[in-house]
Amino acid sequence: MLVFNFLEMIDYFVKCTFSFGMVIYVCPWVVVIAIFSTIYLVRIRRICVLITQDPIRLKFALMSPVNSLIQDAVNGLPTLRCLGQKQYFIDRLFKSTDMQTRAHVTSNGGNRWTAFRIDS
Repeated sequence: MLVFNFLEMIDYFVKCTFSFGMVIYVCPWVVVIAIFSTIYLVRIRRICVLITQDPIRLKFALMSPVNSLIQDAVNGLPTLRCLGQKQYFIDRLFKSTDMQTRAHVTSNGGNRWTAFRIDS
């Protein structure tokens, strides 16, 4: 299996190299366009990493309280019902979920902005 994957990778590499060589031979101006496109995409990637890094980190950090509240509520369900604290836990869960959703929307917005900038 490993040999087959290696041979498949070599075949793909040879085909890509041959195709790239033919494009350069037929129309060398494509290389200039590719260089400028690569520079543009690298700059956008740097901006994208700066924009999306913190919201993604925040999104995953805010997922922990949501999971913890759900686990605590499931494990202590008889106690919650007995003490009448069901609504309190529901309110805390909604607040934690709202904070996590805000971080998710911010992260998703950054990703969409980057995709729009790359596509245009």
